[in-house]
Amino acid sequence: MAHARKDIPPSPSRQDLEPVDWGEFRAQCINVVDALIQMWRTLDESPVWRTVPQTIRTAFEAPLPERGYGLEGALHKLRHDVLPFPRGNVHPRFWGWVNGSGIPAAALADFVAGAVNSTVTSSESSAMYVERQVLAWIKEILGWETCGDGLLTSGCSMGHIIALAAARRAAYGARVRDLGMGPQDRGRVYVSSEAHLSLEKAVELLGIGSANLVRVEVDEDKRIRCDCLRDAIISDREKGMVPICVVGNIGTVNTGAIDDIDGLLSISRNLGVWLHLDAAFGAFGRLISPVQDKLVNLGKADSIALDLHKWFYMPFDVSCILTRDPEILLSTFEVKSGYMSPLPAGPASFPHSFGDRGVEQTRSMRALKVWFALTAYGVEAFRKSITKNYFEASFLARLIKRNPGFELLSRGDLNIVCFRLFDGSMSESEINQLNIRALTVLQLSGKALPSHTWLDGKFAIRVAINNHRTKFYDIEILVRELVEIRTKILSEFQASSGA
Repeated sequence: MAHARKDIPPSPSRQDLEPVDWGEFRAQCINVVDALIQMWRTLDESPVWRTVPQTIRTAFEAPLPERGYGLEGALHKLRHDVLPFPRGNVHPRFWGWVNGSGIPAAALADFVAGAVNSTVTSSESSAMYVERQVLAWIKEILGWETCGDGLLTSGCSMGHIIALAAARRAAYGARVRDLGMGPQDRGRVYVSSEAHLSLEKAVELLGIGSANLVRVEVDEDKRIRCDCLRDAIISDREKGMVPICVVGNIGTVNTGAIDDIDGLLSISRNLGVWLHLDAAFGAFGRLISPVQDKLVNLGKADSIALDLHKWFYMPFDVSCILTRDPEILLSTFEVKSGYMSPLPAGPASFPHSFGDRGVEQTRSMRALKVWFALTAYGVEAFRKSITKNYFEASFLARLIKRNPGFELLSRGDLNIVCFRLFDGSMSESEINQLNIRALTVLQLSGKALPSHTWLDGKFAIRVAINNHRTKFYDIEILVRELVEIRTKILSEFQASSGA
């Protein structure tokens, strides 16, 4: 009879990391689901956002537990320390930044993806087919070339890195993979002055350098000036520089402006420069009639990056990068290795590798929630909700215009409205301070949560409506709350001035 060696600790039993009692585990899972359903059902009755109390912050400073609290104890801490203090973007009156609202059916699919725990890199599994089908569906929505390539990513930040790496490969050829970028290469990437900060990070990481990120001026509607862009590219070429890529905006982050796609395509084709579109949230404007005409030729760009966790309401995170050239991603990212080599049969015989088309190797099955939601509801349900958000933004703009105590600063092409509280007797500096204070009061009240930006030196309250739960009366609540806050702040200001 063999005896266990005393110098080797015993392996943990299966029950250490698996439920001891599956019936009990099922009951605990049901309790969690019930709590989440109650959260969703009563969102309108809860504050949009609340600060995390000091007692909870202190709880998150606890040392690493040597012995756990047990599943029941962990669930108690989850309900007490985590669930009451979300970012707020599930709430119908959250319109800050461009955070998606997350639909329950997709959250359910995310749980399934975590349980199945399939990686999406290479080798045959249902996860590979799910992602390929989701990519095909996205191409159909965008009018993209069916032969093009792509993959799902964590967000547009990663999508931009992949797209610019492909554009760099197209501009310099294979040598850039071996030798990298040197000072002699003098590559340039062109964006508008309204471009997202992730593009600056991308050019820095790729060795192009932020000094070679050319920011082109915009017109009064915050769209890139194609005449200035063309002049910049021609001038750089005359100086011996290499134009790598032009980036167009399909919804600028500040105002939701859509650049002139036809103008950008003309420059790209005539001057031989890769055209990439940052369509983080604006791509799905193609589904709705008020915006469709501006996005007819969306699918003719060389690449596009878009987020499904923004104006397609998916839980974080899921984004997409597509290229028209079906070979460019492979030529940019494919690396041979013995442990990832194909075999004639079995899982390793699957011919498609997402790991050879981007930066990441191991990736989660993030396509499942998209596939499940579209399978459950169809694209028409998303079209209706996106259309509703568009008209809610127009409704807000009309309310702002009608109120003399407000000033509309921008009603963009999509779902973003920027405005400010206004008083003609105040200086610009005082008006900025009025709006900073008003926004802070509103956010701390938990009644509604827009975010902010600066437009031409003016502090703007920025409402980005990409929330499937928002109703028109939520917009009325926002305006009503701000009217009351404005009245109170101005009254306090007048009282202090009189004193």
